[in-house]
Amino acid sequence: MMANLRMHRSERGVSLAEVLVALVILAFVGVAVIAGVFTSIKSNETARTRISAESLARSEIEFVYSQPYVATNWTYILPDNPSYPAGWDATHSMPEGYAGYLITVSASENDSGTKSSKQKITAAVSYNGSPVLTIVTYQAQ
Repeated sequence: MMANLRMHRSERGVSLAEVLVALVILAFVGVAVIAGVFTSIKSNETARTRISAESLARSEIEFVYSQPYVATNWTYILPDNPSYPAGWDATHSMPEGYAGYLITVSASENDSGTKSSKQKITAAVSYNGSPVLTIVTYQAQ
């Protein structure tokens, strides 16, 4: 009768140690997946912020190009109450959908320090107080 009660090795259960090892492995895999998802979301947010900043900066540079050339140094900030150079179309404002963005557009003399018919135009964009992008270009008279 004793021979009938003996279990074969394949019929024994799973030990507590095996269950704990499996749970630890599962936890590590879960943490890795969650970290990957979080990194992906953060990268997507950073890319979206940068693309929006570039769009805003290029739009402002095109606005500057559409205005009459002003030979003096000037600066304006959007969405604050901008003070445009004399002779400019003052109806321009920050486009909708750019909450949290701040853009500073300025013009200065050429880098050489000599008077010329070119100005250095700089458009610096920040989002929620952190700098995101700066575009520098030149405008000819």
